[in-house]
Amino acid sequence: MSQMFLNKGIAFIAALVLLLCVGQASAASNANNAAATVAQSANADLNGDGMVGFADFLIFAGMFGANQGDDRYDARADLDGDGAIGFGDFLIFANAFGTSGSGGGGSPDLIVIAPSVSDTLLTPGQMFTLNVTVRNHGNAQAAETTLTYYLSTDAAISTSDTEVGTDAVGGLAASGTSDKSIGLNALSSAGMYYYGACVASVSGESNADNNCSGGVRVTVSDGGEGGQGSETSFDLDNNSNPQDILYANDRFYVLDREDARVYGYESDGQRDSAVSFRLNSSSPSSITYANDRFYVVDEEDDKVYGYGSDGQRDAAADFDLGISDPRGITFANDRFYVVNDGDDKVYGYGSDGQRDSDADFDLGISDPRGITFANDRFYVVNDGDDRIYVYTNSGQRDADAGFRLFTGDPRGITFANNRFYVVDFWNDKVYGHGSDGRRDTGADFDLHSNNSPQAVTYANNRFYVLDVDDGKIYGYGNDGQRDAAADFDLANSDPFSITYANDRFYVLDPSDVKVYAYTSSGQRVEAADFDLAGNNNDPSGITYANDQFYVPDAEDEKVYVYTIAGQRVAIADFDLANTSPSGIAYFDNLFYVVDAADEKVYVYTGAGQRVGAADFDVAISDPRGIVYANDQFYVLEVEGAKVHWYAIADPTPDLIIVSPSASNDSPNTGESFSLSVAVRNQGAGSSAATSLRYYLSTDDSITTSDTEVGTGAIGNLTAGVASNQSIDLNAPSSVGIYYYGACVQSVSGESNTDNNCSNGVRVSTANFALDGENTDPEGIVYANNRFYVVDARDGKVYAYTSAGQRDAAADFALDSNNTAPEGITFADNRFYVIDRGNVSDRGDEKVYAYTSAGQRDAAADFTLDSDNSAPATITYANDRFYVADFSTVKVYAYTVSGQRVADADFDLAEDNIDPFGIAYANDRFYVANNSDSETNKVYAYTVSGQRDEDADFDLVSSDPFGIIYASDRFYVVDGGDNAVYAYTSAGQ
Repeated sequence: MSQMFLNKGIAFIAALVLLLCVGQASAASNANNAAATVAQSANADLNGDGMVGFADFLIFAGMFGANQGDDRYDARADLDGDGAIGFGDFLIFANAFGTSGSGGGGSPDLIVIAPSVSDTLLTPGQMFTLNVTVRNHGNAQAAETTLTYYLSTDAAISTSDTEVGTDAVGGLAASGTSDKSIGLNALSSAGMYYYGACVASVSGESNADNNCSGGVRVTVSDGGEGGQGSETSFDLDNNSNPQDILYANDRFYVLDREDARVYGYESDGQRDSAVSFRLNSSSPSSITYANDRFYVVDEEDDKVYGYGSDGQRDAAADFDLGISDPRGITFANDRFYVVNDGDDKVYGYGSDGQRDSDADFDLGISDPRGITFANDRFYVVNDGDDRIYVYTNSGQRDADAGFRLFTGDPRGITFANNRFYVVDFWNDKVYGHGSDGRRDTGADFDLHSNNSPQAVTYANNRFYVLDVDDGKIYGYGNDGQRDAAADFDLANSDPFSITYANDRFYVLDPSDVKVYAYTSSGQRVEAADFDLAGNNNDPSGITYANDQFYVPDAEDEKVYVYTIAGQRVAIADFDLANTSPSGIAYFDNLFYVVDAADEKVYVYTGAGQRVGAADFDVAISDPRGIVYANDQFYVLEVEGAKVHWYAIADPTPDLIIVSPSASNDSPNTGESFSLSVAVRNQGAGSSAATSLRYYLSTDDSITTSDTEVGTGAIGNLTAGVASNQSIDLNAPSSVGIYYYGACVQSVSGESNTDNNCSNGVRVSTANFALDGENTDPEGIVYANNRFYVVDARDGKVYAYTSAGQRDAAADFALDSNNTAPEGITFADNRFYVIDRGNVSDRGDEKVYAYTSAGQRDAAADFTLDSDNSAPATITYANDRFYVADFSTVKVYAYTVSGQRVADADFDLAEDNIDPFGIAYANDRFYVANNSDSETNKVYAYTVSGQRDEDADFDLVSSDPFGIIYASDRFYVVDGGDNAVYAYTSAGQ
């Protein structure tokens, strides 16, 4: 892998030169297309100042590579309108660069830009302000209109999202803008939400598909933001390209990629140059400490270089990685773990650098960077979504333990002082998070200018921050002060992550796919180097725990495990739930994985199980490395070259019940079945033994006030672990619809006791299977204490008892001319069966009548209206027949004698396009929809045909072909399953 990170200044200049060159070339090649060019250049004025200039380029560069639906996507920069901001848009932008943004034409074009909020971290109910700007992107005056504000679950704002307010927008001249804002209150439930706005289109608007803004993300947190008080920051001296951070020997060590050095800082952030040391590699990307050595990953050499605790090279500790894109390294469980960005996986190596593929694990994230081990879990930084993803010791995702980072480019992560520290490449800063993931701004510290931090670790009472541009480790004291004496240079060419184990630093190198070892003083220990596994080709962090290294892989979204000798321990690998791991730390049997994209730390047990309750957000834009020291997590912010620290609360258990299921959800009355559930500890602390109780309920909300039907015992559960339980039960003796579930008794110290019950699993003794010959059901009715199902293939009506048993004596055949039966109802002591008519090319658009015994009663037949040419279903209510038509998507009304009652007709909802069942109950019409492209659900209408959406309900049926209401239940016949399914009067 080539050098991954250019010096930021060089990269910036190169992009600008390319822009100007492409702009000139494009202008020349498009001389004959001036009109088209002018039209395109009008859209390139992104800031609305009338010129396409450098400010617009900065805006465009920040959105480049985003797709529609991404947080960074903005329709303003999607100049070719293909849903992605790519090279085609760049060519259009380059062509317009330096020109007037006024464009040509004569149409208004309203857009909503620059959505922002007064605070992105909110407590439930907290007031905040949403700001947007409405801009006339076109070339003609826009009339006054209305702006509507929306709440969404994703960044793609549309008018189908939840409306939260409106505002008036006056007329706007071409390129004119109107700034708007609204005061809002945060939702009461913790979570991540998006806010934006859409402006109503105006007459003559050239493009009405770009009237909505992107969504601005806010996070509502019950716990609030950690680290109250003033922020403490300190610079990292000459640490121009920090890539990772480590805490060891009571110091911070920051790896600098450009200098190929490790810079030392006292625990208070003061430089300790005595412990700094130069690296023997060209692309160092990560560092860890183990076995009294530093181990530095070199991305280009695909190798881990060893250094003594004094920074002297210890080549005997080097080991090759055997992976293509190593990013982060940590040491835990007597193994090295190396994150590989190529396949989003963590590769394991023994303490001697030998591959230990049994310790590998997949991350399940797209851009992992740093890795650390803490709390018996791996913590992996994901650069794609700025989050920390957490994995158990065995590599299982602990979705509830992850947390968001507030960095722009997170790289490395370490754990020290009971905090996570995430290094941010872009901000040249280390961000602190408590062990519960909450921000601890007082633990942040800045890295010096020209710093490109990539990873962080903690050892010997210091932080060590890996700088990717310097190829160096910078040391910092416990308080974040520079400790230049602890700096050391790296021997690997592309260092990306660092950890400390067994008195050595271990530095991950993605280019070499290797971990480099260094003594605690920064000397190379080549004998301790080890290569990463072939699949671990995109490592993004490293930590050491349980005598093993854990390396998250950004491409595989997995943590790979290695022994201290670098051998693979594949059995210990685990997948990550976060997509952009960029650092990992280990503390108290938990892994803490920084995610660069989510700006969050995800928590996993030592076995890799997710512990979502322990996740925490980090308020930095680019977190990369994380380390635990001094009862805090320290997170490195690359962009600000700063270290932030976070305090975490004592871990607590949180028991929940998931995955309730019945071995048979349609048993006969009294028939036995098994009820299964899983009791899971989604908290960060272990839970004591407790009891489980099973319940029978009349609805799907299970509580301890429901009918108890059995008990079970639950042993101790560590964080992230689940216990599968089951019980044998007998279905009730009465026909009906029932719900079964379970509740677990809360334990001491549990963080949440309101979530100890499962949902209910539906068990129906009212369902029944159709006869083996009744294979083409087209409608159902209930009469004479029986169900009657019409069959189109047999030209026959099949009878069943009220309990669903066959009653063949009550069957009857249809008239020989009733060849396309489509629905059946019962009225005035007769059966009425629709014949579909010309739609089937074999029917006669007529309703056939039969006596209650099934004999033909032709005198009661009636013909359907000529517009009602595609009848699909029929019901009888209020002395009228109602026939739904799937061609006109409408219900036609007829008297009992078959005369039209047009004023009683009503239209169906536009989504209710395949109405193949209609019933009347509770003063409403219920129309079942059967469609591959639309939802199979029941749409409700008032007696006058108005929509009543609150009474709608979804169907479990895959092929509904009739609905009836009887004995306080709905019954839906399913043509695919050849069965009748029962639902409560509320649609459950």
